[in-house]
Amino acid sequence: MDTITYRNGGFELEASVREKLNAHLRRIGLSGDKRMHEMLATTILPPIKQTADYVEWTKVFYQSYDVGNPALDSVRIAVDNPSMMALYTSPTGSVEFVRPGRTTYVAPSYKMVDAGLEIGWDDMASAGWDILGAKIKEVGEELARKRDEQGLAILDAAAETVSDHAPDTSGGAMTKAGVDAIFRAAATAGWQIKNVVINSGTIMDMSDWVWSDASHLWDMPRELGNSLLKDFYVSGYGGANWFAFKEAPAAKVYFAAEPAACGAYRWRWGGTRTATDINIVRRTDLYTWDEKWGHYWGNPYALWRMDITA
Repeated sequence: MDTITYRNGGFELEASVREKLNAHLRRIGLSGDKRMHEMLATTILPPIKQTADYVEWTKVFYQSYDVGNPALDSVRIAVDNPSMMALYTSPTGSVEFVRPGRTTYVAPSYKMVDAGLEIGWDDMASAGWDILGAKIKEVGEELARKRDEQGLAILDAAAETVSDHAPDTSGGAMTKAGVDAIFRAAATAGWQIKNVVINSGTIMDMSDWVWSDASHLWDMPRELGNSLLKDFYVSGYGGANWFAFKEAPAAKVYFAAEPAACGAYRWRWGGTRTATDINIVRRTDLYTWDEKWGHYWGNPYALWRMDITA
């Protein structure tokens, strides 16, 4: 199975490999031998790890860690506020010491998401890898989509915590003025925006930008003009990494400092758990996957969200 590769969002097989694999699946589909079906499961289940991040976009903002067992490997995040001070002249004429109190800790809460795949033996025998490979890919996409939902909820909550960190931009498009205002606010506050995530269609609004002297963005240096001609946007604007995903919200653009500065973490409890069984009554193979993820955002001051309104 080493010759099965994952490229451009799908599995690719050499013609000879596909022929052998389909013949193998046909034999298993026509057989009721439990051992053959179990051997297939141990061969097929691993590719889910190659597809699990296919549609995921919120992972850009988080540092990911694995947790073996929360009962033994508990995760605690220190929550503290600035407390130190410096004085030109102290009341007593000596150095004033500040003794911090006991630090407060928070622990992430985990949400489990699971997916199940049931493949009929007759379907396996007739369709072979075409159906099995496609459905495993879909499982990976669904797990990633659920992780995005969790990560997005934390992103939105953090952006709405601080005043003026979720400004509106009217006109139904991402404007240069709106983007520049966020970069200016970040620089004023002492944060450097490292990552920008935007919808792959919305980012094309950049092709309509004009500069303060009313000259069009197309009048920029040749290398930038070439980028606009090919992609309809300029990557690296503002010195940040711009990530375009078709799965990202079309009416929102997220700007953030690097994950370490944001205190943005996500933990996976116990990895991706897999299991398999066969149902001789229904004549099907059963596969399950489940994951438990916890997300946390510690510093909302280094995050902005632009809301694009009509």
